[in-house]
This record gives sequence, structure tokens and C-alpha cells, in this order.
Amino acid sequence: RSGYMEEFVVREDLMGLAIGTHGANIQQARKIEHITGIELDESTCTFKVYGETTDAVKQARGMLEFSEETFQVPRDLVAKVIGKNGRNIQDIVDKSGVVRVKIEGDNDQDPHRE
Repeated sequence: RSGYMEEFVVREDLMGLAIGTHGANIQQARKIEHITGIELDESTCTFKVYGETTDAVKQARGMLEFSEETFQVPRDLVAKVIGKNGRNIQDIVDKSGVVRVKIEGDNDQDPHRE
């Protein structure tokens, strides 16, 4: 294949998000102008995106690459981050493109804490 290629790995537990319902995300990424191919090795969760332009390849990668980040919030600020009726956390989701937010309590982090 000619042109540009990017290879990246998605964590196994995030593959469902990357692939999308019935492969919807892969289908959408294949429709991007100048994308020439998308390969997925499900055994290693590795995507290879091929395209005629670097911008097209990066755009497709952006649709398919999912990761997870964890942020520790002091207990006394949790309510402020969530906001009244969840307004602040929804604003964060809307502006950041976050797909899912999970809020864990202390018991999920440190079993020695009282």
C-alpha cells in the first residue's frame, strides 16, 4: 500500500468502543476521503490505518483510538466537580469528547483507608 500508515493498539477492554456497534466506527472511518484501508488484528487489538494523506489517517485514528485516564479528586471537591444535577460533569463530557465517565468511591482505590 502506498501513502501513509499509522499503527496503534487499543486496550482490550476498550475495543468495543473502538469498533463501535456492528463495526460502525470502522465503517465511518473507512468513508473518510483519502482513506485506503483499515486493518484490525483482534488478537493483539492493533489497528493499521492506511491513507493517501496524513490528515486523513490522523482523522481515522482519532475515530478509532480510545484510552482511559483517571483523575483523583479530593473528597471535599467531588460535589463541585459533578455540579448541581450533574451539570458540571456533563459540561466536561460535552466539551472534551469524553465517551464515558465513571466515578469511583474510596473503597475502589485504597482498602486501608478508614
